Amino acid sequence: QLRAAPPAGDFRLEAGDAPVLLIGAGVGVTPLVSMLAAAVAEGRAVSFIEAARNRDEATLAAEIAALAADSRARLTRLFSQPGTDARASGHDEHTGRLNAALLATLIPSRECAVYLCGPTAFVTDVSAWLVEAGVAPENIHSESFG
Repeated sequence: QLRAAPPAGDFRLEAGDAPVLLIGAGVGVTPLVSMLAAAVAEGRAVSFIEAARNRDEATLAAEIAALAADSRARLTRLFSQPGTDARASGHDEHTGRLNAALLATLIPSRECAVYLCGPTAFVTDVSAWLVEAGVAPENIHSESFG
C-alpha cells in the first residue's frame, strides 16, 4: 500500500519582489528547482548557483538550464572535479568549490532572499559567507542533510 501526503515543512519560496538567490549542492538543488520555476513565473530576478562534482553528476541539470534559458535567471555552475568534459554550456562555469570570495561576486543584492540547500558543512559555510558579505541572517533560508 502506498500512502501520499501533501508537502510539509517551511522550506519554500516566500512571496515578495526581492531578488532571489538559490544555492544548492548535489541533490540539494532538488527543492530549489521548484523555487526557480516559481520565481521565474513571478517575474522575479533570480540567480541560481549549483555545485556538483561534474556535469554528469549535476542533479536536474537540464531542467535548471531550461528554466534559466527561458527567463532572465543567472545560472552559475561550479564543478569540483570537472574531468575532461569540455562541452560549452552557455552558462557561467567555474572549476573548484564555492568559496567566500567567489560567492561575494555572485550575490545579486544584499537585500536578496537566499534559499540554500545541501550537505550540512556546505550550508554552514555558505551561510557564514553570506552574512560576511552583508546579507541579513533573516534573509537566509536553509535546509541541510547528511
